[in-house]
Amino acid sequence: MEEKKKNIFWRIGHKLKNQFTAGIIAIVPISVSVYLFLWMFRFLDNLFGKYLSKYIGSYIYGIGLFALILLIWLAGFIMSSYLGRKIMKFGENILHKIPVLNVIFKTTKEISQRLLDSQVKNFKQAVILEMFNNKYHSIGFITSDESVYVGKTKTKMVHVFIPTAPNPTSGFLILVEENKIQKLDMPIEDAFKAIVSAGMIYPEKYV
Repeated sequence: MEEKKKNIFWRIGHKLKNQFTAGIIAIVPISVSVYLFLWMFRFLDNLFGKYLSKYIGSYIYGIGLFALILLIWLAGFIMSSYLGRKIMKFGENILHKIPVLNVIFKTTKEISQRLLDSQVKNFKQAVILEMFNNKYHSIGFITSDESVYVGKTKTKMVHVFIPTAPNPTSGFLILVEENKIQKLDMPIEDAFKAIVSAGMIYPEKYV
């Protein structure tokens, strides 16, 4: 009888544990997504909202974000005109002559153009690299279609970005010989899932 009661309690406890785990798996991604969306909304809305509220007299949620979108559209509208392009060119020429600021401006502009250009994929190919005396392997991404020659030997190499997990926005860039990388026959998104999930989500094989 005692053994039977223990088995019943164990089954109930095991079932409750599985249900609780399933609940976490269902709720956590939704909660994190909603939290990040609301955080981004408040952040963008607050850029102009806190200033506009002083003139309006009360804070209206969304008015700051609306003003930001309107400002971006207005800037794009002006820059698409002949006069706007001339003003933009004049401003860029001034920035290019200011030390330090010219480097920041040029780098930011190139990154923005690359990220927003729908015709250019940010990453060209997912690859596997042998690291640390070929004892370990790391996932990387080829970032440019063109190869470059490095050093006096003029060895042909490619740019490979190796992101850190679980935050792929940071990492390091290395130059690797083309014959020392293994290109993966898999979508870039799947390789990214493995990095963002710290290996908890992964393909059946890396080939």
